[in-house]
Amino acid sequence: MSMRTIIVSAAIALIGLVHSASAESFYGYVLANRTYVEPHYIYVPGDTTPINADGNGITLGFGKALTPAVAVEGDISFGDYSSDRIVGSTTPCITAGEGCTLKADWLATLRVTARTEMGKWTPYVTAGLAAGHIKGTADTGACGGDCSYSSTQRGFALGLGTDYALSDRIALRAEFMQVLLQSPDFSATTVTSGGYAFSQLRVGMKYSF
Repeated sequence: MSMRTIIVSAAIALIGLVHSASAESFYGYVLANRTYVEPHYIYVPGDTTPINADGNGITLGFGKALTPAVAVEGDISFGDYSSDRIVGSTTPCITAGEGCTLKADWLATLRVTARTEMGKWTPYVTAGLAAGHIKGTADTGACGGDCSYSSTQRGFALGLGTDYALSDRIALRAEFMQVLLQSPDFSATTVTSGGYAFSQLRVGMKYSF
């Protein structure tokens, strides 16, 4: 997904948010994101191959201010978070025509955000729950048959960022979000992986209703 496509999609989504809701203390945000993830597929007892699935995407979210300093936020990210078919130098990713793949269909968070106003700037820290649907494959020979997974995994989210007010309702937002998900289970115990850490750089706009 190109950055131009992301920006256009973000602008359309923001317009939709503006016309879809109106309530004090509620706000919505649309952010373009760059997502980085590189877990390792592990062939027991220890061969490992890194699987790079970096990509661009869009984050759509809503928030509610509980007090001037505390808010609750929830969002979902989707985009091109997928690897090429990787054929490395170690099992379980060495078979030509098979190799290894990874794809994240979506990532979601539900968080508490603590913030402080400093003129037009509002820096904040945030933490809460996360979930995501991820899927992947490895060499069938490493598992003695089907060697894949496809599951929704739970985890945690940690982040920090800042808003910059352009007006009473519109602000620019920039943040760094870390989404930490549990390791999925392959269809055979001979292959596994560590936990999945998605690092997201997010930039976009926030609108207060």
